[in-house]
Amino acid sequence: MKITRLETILLTVPLPEVLHWSGGEADAVNSAFVRVHTDEGVTGLGECYNAIFVPEAVKAAVEAMESVVVGADPADVGAIYHALYSKTLFWGRTGLGVSAAGAIETAVWDVLG
Repeated sequence: MKITRLETILLTVPLPEVLHWSGGEADAVNSAFVRVHTDEGVTGLGECYNAIFVPEAVKAAVEAMESVVVGADPADVGAIYHALYSKTLFWGRTGLGVSAAGAIETAVWDVLG
């Protein structure tokens, strides 16, 4: 089995009233999921927590990482995550890059499940 592509799914749900919190205000709740597709039709799903703030950035990060995982064997999760981490190393070792890589890793584990 080989990974053929990544798909980012962005969801936004408007709140009935504005939510005020220490970081500002929110009028909607955002989520981002990454779906890993394989050549055998098996898919897996992972969630990226950074979508709460900027879901569009998650989509861009996942697209930037897609070339790293396409063609990879999902059974080799460790190698996939290491390649993703190496790709994002100079983006910073925390934040969006690591979160998006974690969502991809979770989706790969879901493929195996």
